[in-house]
Amino acid sequence: MISNDAIYVASSDGKVYSLDKVFGDSNWESDILSEKLWKTPVIEDDALYVSTFDGHIYSLSTKDGALLPWAFKADIGFASSPAIYQDTIFVGAFDNNLYAIKIGGNEPLWKFQGGRWFWAAPVIRDGIVYAGCLDGKMYAISAETGELKWECDTHHPVVSSPVWDGDLLIVADEAGEIFVFDTNARPENKVMLPMKTISINASVQGALCIHDEIVYVHAQDNCLYALDIARGGINWKLSLTGEEAS
Repeated sequence: MISNDAIYVASSDGKVYSLDKVFGDSNWESDILSEKLWKTPVIEDDALYVSTFDGHIYSLSTKDGALLPWAFKADIGFASSPAIYQDTIFVGAFDNNLYAIKIGGNEPLWKFQGGRWFWAAPVIRDGIVYAGCLDGKMYAISAETGELKWECDTHHPVVSSPVWDGDLLIVADEAGEIFVFDTNARPENKVMLPMKTISINASVQGALCIHDEIVYVHAQDNCLYALDIARGGINWKLSLTGEEAS
């Protein structure tokens, strides 16, 4: 997570580190929060929030890494990184639920059950939470109530968080199918069909990146793909093992 002049990193040693964005020098390191931290922190104002496998959400000061008064404790561990929208944290847990937790609160506002873990961090826009699940579905859920707005069966686990291209939601499943959803379209019986699909025929487990309407995908075949969403195809493929691009 990058904010202002700092980079914030959660580590397998159970600490969160703040590094200078330009030089990489250490600004601070937190106390040990958990046995290991594998999730990306998220920032809201001057606070940093991190979820843990043992069911905590901790809030830390971005200035010095000190623990802030509010923390949340669940009976089950958290599977995903947190996402924040209007002072509410949205996070997946190992009980197959996606939780909405008001910052400062002691109980979830709601929970939404999937078929498996919500491993990827959700994204939120205009009051809708878009969450990919390991059950092979993409869900659109009301941020206020937890009501299902629509779902789409991708047939394979969704491990990566979606990204935006304007009003288009870009989703990758683990099998290497890239789905493009028009979020302005109306679902039929709460089922949404993608407006287009691009296949790269390689497993996708890492984060997607988008720049100037091109989505970049680092796949498990150790290649980098550049996808033209408007055209609906692959612009180029670059091997990261030193072989020539195609």
